[in-house]
Amino acid sequence: MNMKVFNTRALTRKQRFTKALLVGTACALAAIAVLILVWHQFGLYMSLLYIPVGFGIAMAIQNFGRGVQIQFSLLSVFLTLAVIVIVDLYAFGVEGILEILTQYGIDSLWEIGYRAVALYLAYRYARVV
Repeated sequence: MNMKVFNTRALTRKQRFTKALLVGTACALAAIAVLILVWHQFGLYMSLLYIPVGFGIAMAIQNFGRGVQIQFSLLSVFLTLAVIVIVDLYAFGVEGILEILTQYGIDSLWEIGYRAVALYLAYRYARVV
């Protein structure tokens, strides 16, 4: 009986992280393109859409990276934050972002809350735990 001890086709941790980086970046770029297209074509901007973006990036990193280390979660948070910042800069500019963050209204709290939930989901679901 010939028994294999090691799976020689398995990826190393560095290779899995590289794969997660490539797939996560592709998902982030696709999300940026879709959100900017929706804003530009329809004049529709909904920060609620950041929640599925964060979850989608996390699930792509989880499924393709298959990592258990915190670096996979941090990668997901970084990419989700990059999507949020780039789309917000495109839609509002720096002054508009500062206005959203400094307003004292319930709308401002919802805007910040949607972004926080997106970042939490990106952190929580990016790893195989």
